[in-house]
Amino acid sequence: MFSTVQNRVMVIDCEMTDRQIANRYQYSNGEFLHFSDNMYRSKLNVNILEKDFLKKLLYSINDSILRYKITFLIIDNLMSIIYDLNKPALVLEFITNIKKLQEDTLISILLIAHPRKGIDLSEKMDLEDIYGSSYIGNFLDYAFGLRKSNVNPSEIILKLLKTRMDVNNFDSENIIVFKLENIDGVPIFSYIGIDSEVNHLKNSETNFIKNNEKMISELEIIKNCKELKLPNTTIANILKLNEKTIRNKLKLIDQENSVNPN
Repeated sequence: MFSTVQNRVMVIDCEMTDRQIANRYQYSNGEFLHFSDNMYRSKLNVNILEKDFLKKLLYSINDSILRYKITFLIIDNLMSIIYDLNKPALVLEFITNIKKLQEDTLISILLIAHPRKGIDLSEKMDLEDIYGSSYIGNFLDYAFGLRKSNVNPSEIILKLLKTRMDVNNFDSENIIVFKLENIDGVPIFSYIGIDSEVNHLKNSETNFIKNNEKMISELEIIKNCKELKLPNTTIANILKLNEKTIRNKLKLIDQENSVNPN
């Protein structure tokens, strides 16, 4: 047995309207789910294109933390706050200030980010799946990946992608599996157990033979493109894959060449 300290939580909700919240958390008998009195929900109601928006937002967050004695902050989500995640300066300004806010107040902060587009679901989750600048993960103490199982869409898999301070006990061989259930009209995550991530990938080893021809064909195309000195981005566009997948396939080619040199 162990005890925990009750946190006072604030959620900056950039995703859902009041009506959506009411619809999602209403039981089939018409009653609403009661959240803890220690949970505060804040809505983003300012123009993100406004001058000095991030400075004003960070000042408001800091003020709310002190006023309501917040110990746990959830920001949902990064994409809604930074209007262009492809601009490293904007991402850097926000992430570094959030990091400083955490260090000054000693609160815990959960920053929710969407996955980037074009993720190859046959590959394992990693930090590069975060949408936006590639260095976001460098500022995180912990990073979790969450997505649906491609074997059973009713199951959700959770993986610890990074830990700065502890041993990673929830890596690819020890992901946590939940089931998304509807209990009396309200969505609930139910714990199933621990599993290997490969058992939940779209193209696992069980159907490798089925996809073998396609993979060999792609490798041949990549080899030919590299001989023509084409960049990875161009090869990715040709094969309609993302650049990370191209890099992984190039590693396979290198491994093959090291085993069977010309």
